[in-house]
Amino acid sequence: MDEGTVYEKGCLMADLGGCQEQHDLRALVDEDYLYSGDEDKEELEEYGVEEWPHVTVFYGFLPGVGADRVEEHIKPQKQPRFSILFNRLGFFENEDYDVIYVNAESNLLHQINRECWKLPNECPYSEYRPHMTLAYVKKGGYAKQFVEQHMKPFMAKCNKLVLE
Repeated sequence: MDEGTVYEKGCLMADLGGCQEQHDLRALVDEDYLYSGDEDKEELEEYGVEEWPHVTVFYGFLPGVGADRVEEHIKPQKQPRFSILFNRLGFFENEDYDVIYVNAESNLLHQINRECWKLPNECPYSEYRPHMTLAYVKKGGYAKQFVEQHMKPFMAKCNKLVLE
C-alpha cells in the first residue's frame, strides 16, 4: 500500500491507473461545460476532468491512522489486484457544480470499507456508494445529458490501494 500526501482526514483509494475506459469517457466530456472552480473561495481544489482514475474505498481516517495500520487491519481482504465492474453512469449535484461518475460494483470494495469503519475515523458518509469520478461540470443540465448519451459497462483492474 502506498502512502501519499498527508491530509487532515485520511482516504483509502483503489488505484485504477491505466484504465483506458475512464480515459475514453473523460475525452467525451465537452470542455465548454467543465467546472474550473471559484477563485473567490479560499480553498482552491482541482476540478475539471479527474486525472487520476480511482475509486474511494474509505474517507475520514483520523490523523495517526497511517498506511501500516490500515494495511494490517484490512489484510484478510487485501488482494494485490482485483476487478471492479463499472456498470452505469450517474451524476450528483453540488451547490456550485455537478459531478459525473461511473458506478462501481465490487464485493471486495464493500468488505474493505466495512473493515475501515473499525479504525478511528470521522467519516461523514453513512452509506458507501463506490464510484469513479469522471468530471466536475457546470450546473445546468449537461451532466444529465451526458449520462443519458454515454455508457457501456466495463471491467477495470485495481492496481494497488493508496492511502492519502
